[in-house]
Amino acid sequence: SSTPFLPTHTSASGDDSQPHYKNYMAAITVLTCSLSAIGALFIIVTYMVWTDIRSLSRKFLVNLSVADLLASLSILYINTGVLIQHLTSLNDDSLGCMLQSSITTAAFMAVYLWTASLSVYVYTMVKTKNLRLCEKIYKVILVINWGVPIVIVVIAGQMGKLGYGGSQVTVAWCWLKLNDDLPFVDKHPAVRVSEAMWLLFTGKLWEILAFLIVTVMYILLKCEVHSQRSRFARGDLHNCDSSTITIMMNLERRLMYVPLVFLLLYSVSTYRFLATVIPALQVPKPSVRDEVLELIHAIGNTSQGSANAVLFCLMTPQIQRKFSAFFRRVLERKESDAEERDRLFGMSDTVESSGSVCYKYTTNP
Repeated sequence: SSTPFLPTHTSASGDDSQPHYKNYMAAITVLTCSLSAIGALFIIVTYMVWTDIRSLSRKFLVNLSVADLLASLSILYINTGVLIQHLTSLNDDSLGCMLQSSITTAAFMAVYLWTASLSVYVYTMVKTKNLRLCEKIYKVILVINWGVPIVIVVIAGQMGKLGYGGSQVTVAWCWLKLNDDLPFVDKHPAVRVSEAMWLLFTGKLWEILAFLIVTVMYILLKCEVHSQRSRFARGDLHNCDSSTITIMMNLERRLMYVPLVFLLLYSVSTYRFLATVIPALQVPKPSVRDEVLELIHAIGNTSQGSANAVLFCLMTPQIQRKFSAFFRRVLERKESDAEERDRLFGMSDTVESSGSVCYKYTTNP
């Protein structure tokens, strides 16, 4: 039987190629989810192992990584089921689809909120240099960024909105139940408004707001760093030294990548949402171009964990120094073990040689 899990695609010859397309999309999604989960775990584990990097900014990043990990694992679960042919009969009312939709929807909203909050924290810290104020803000943000997604998911679940709709806003996972018997433009106006509001309420609104907030915070941070550098050069900034200015410039450069990476990862999913609610933006169907958009959508929405690991760990000098020291210790230990083996083998050769001499002496007097 065919699965409602992914939208059906028809080849140019009219043959149904959906099973191959479904498996191809599931395999790509499993790969990107696995990399994202590894990246998120990398951030979490380094935070737990190295106590000296447990700064407030790392707390923001760890919360973001937990949300990334939840989203990646839930989507990984559902797509692994598609590949091994055990979960291909999922539908709107299946427990697996409902559970995955609940976790993924809440996790994605938390990802958007924590991404925006991280940029707000960096700007506030550079602007005020008041760690105590930022710690108080963090406690409030912690409640909001996890509480709001959970409340929204509970409301959506109680109203029966979680599931799979197979529309242009969905790729290889369950999200919302949408009535896709008709194109969006042909639906009753009240239905169009209701579906658009739920799409915004359970994800797209927070995604768009996150991108706007991150972009605005980067612009403000860039202006603030430029202002403080000018004041420091004139000697007007007395509570700041050259090392602090250097740190702020590094923060500015790193934060610059956040809106760029966010735009790169989520631009296609946002376009596909806009194409759903604004018919003029839709691409013709069936279309190879739309399949490419779906592929980019699946890759982008499941890659933030790996992107954050590269941006905030592998590109961070402090983490680089720790890994460099770790690998040096490993190499030194290997060299020490090799020297110990050589010493033991040398002693063994000496003993064997001495034993051979003694044997010859006793047998040939």
